[in-house]
Amino acid sequence: VIAKNQREQILEEMKFQSSGVCDEECAVEIGQLVGAEYLMLGEIIGFADLYQVNIKIVNIEKGDVVEKVTEEIEGKLPQLLKGMAESSREITRRIASGGEQIVTQQPGMEIAQKKYGSIIVESNPSGATVLIDNVKKGSTPLELNNIEVGTRKLKLIKTGYITINKGIIINEETPVNVSEVFILKTGDLTITSDPTESMVYLNGAYQGKTPYTIRELTIGDYNVTVSSENYHDENERVIVEYDRVNSKNFILQPKPGKVTIIVTPQEAKISVGYKKYNADADGIASIELPVGRHKIDFRLKGYEPVTKNVTLSANEKKSLEVQMYLSKTEEKLADSYVNNKPYKNRDETKNQQARNSLRYYIHKFNFMKQALRFTLVYSLYLIILGVLPPT
Repeated sequence: VIAKNQREQILEEMKFQSSGVCDEECAVEIGQLVGAEYLMLGEIIGFADLYQVNIKIVNIEKGDVVEKVTEEIEGKLPQLLKGMAESSREITRRIASGGEQIVTQQPGMEIAQKKYGSIIVESNPSGATVLIDNVKKGSTPLELNNIEVGTRKLKLIKTGYITINKGIIINEETPVNVSEVFILKTGDLTITSDPTESMVYLNGAYQGKTPYTIRELTIGDYNVTVSSENYHDENERVIVEYDRVNSKNFILQPKPGKVTIIVTPQEAKISVGYKKYNADADGIASIELPVGRHKIDFRLKGYEPVTKNVTLSANEKKSLEVQMYLSKTEEKLADSYVNNKPYKNRDETKNQQARNSLRYYIHKFNFMKQALRFTLVYSLYLIILGVLPPT
């Protein structure tokens, strides 16, 4: 044992700081300077709330590590301090119960030598990283012949699979064979939608109807499609994470409805909001409208305006027949028609009518309409054929 004041004096002379980093080579140098046979090194590695405490006993004469304790600690400073104390007790226990005895070699006395055994590690699938006592040794399949006899901690790690942790006992006589099968990391995926009862496809394969949970999916990315009649399909890439219920909600957009309009007269102007539409020569117009209630206006000069309300659901098809009528003012000015067109002043056309044979409609009081054929001579009206059926 070296006195503290002597140790501090020597370290000061060598410019070693208490916060510096010192490895086995450095420890041997310090041990030789202070005349120690063994030196204990401590190291703390921190990652957020995860710490690793490493304690080593270094043989100054041989320059090797005769005992080592590594502990992983989760938590804050109180847990770290507690872990450090436990690590110190552990290395003391090992030394006292079977590790190399740290004693001064007396004449005629030999220090106990370490014993080593071998281990063969295999895994399915192969290529897993092998750690023994948290020290990386290689990848499976792996054979090691320099593992110290005793209880050791074995860890196998492979991306996408659950990590394997187990204890192994190394002995000097018989090699230890370890063969492990990895289990894939999985997670659940729950799909919901609006509307419900939509069909769910995973990478193109049908799964069920929403709400639906797919169990034990291998972690990774999946292509999810949700489909419902009268709605547009929704397609998204979803990530499934390990050991948790992953969820995704889909809101489907409804397909528009369609209104087929039959309007008389066909020249009528059709409008829905700010959009304008025209009927074809047969008076037919087909209009696609989003889901909901719509007001459709019909306008034509000389006719009474018409407004119709239509409510459409997703992909619904409806028909609408509209008959427009002359405005009241137009009816008063024109109680007769020539060639199906109203005449406001018959005197202006009398001389021309006298030279032509025309269809003449008498339209009075909105209830009597007869088709007559007249031959107009000067100012006299001579009925030639009498009453004829409309043509």
